[in-house]
Amino acid sequence: KKTCWQKQQRTLVIIMSVRIVCVSDTHSKHNRLVLPPGDILLHAGDLSNWGKMEEIQSFATWMGTQPYAHKILVAGNHDKALDCSTRREEAERTLREAGITYLADAAVEVLGLRIYGTPWYIPVTLAPLAC
Repeated sequence: KKTCWQKQQRTLVIIMSVRIVCVSDTHSKHNRLVLPPGDILLHAGDLSNWGKMEEIQSFATWMGTQPYAHKILVAGNHDKALDCSTRREEAERTLREAGITYLADAAVEVLGLRIYGTPWYIPVTLAPLAC
C-alpha cells in the first residue's frame, strides 16, 4: 500500500510599513523644523528664498544630518541654483555629497516604492535675472 504525502505550501506574508515625512516651502527656515520619525524624508520644493548656493549648502548640511535612511529632494520655483546651468552642477554635487537624492524628471526606488520628481521653476529664458 502506497501513501501519498502532499506538502502544504505556506506563503509568508510580510507586512512592511514605510513612514514618509514630506515637507516643502521651508524657504531657508529648515533649522526651525521639528520632524517626526520616519524612513524617508522628502522635501517637495522651495528649500530656499533666492536660490543662492549658500542656501543650498545650508540646506544640504541640515538635511544630510537628519536621521532618515533616505533623503529625497525635488526643486521648487525658488530653488534657482538647481535650474541655472552655471551653478546646477555645483548644487547637485553639494546635495549628492550630503546623501540627498535630487530628482529632476527622474524616479528612484526606495523601500519598494517608486518616487518620481519633477522640479517646477520659471525657465531661465523667462527669468534671466534669477541666475
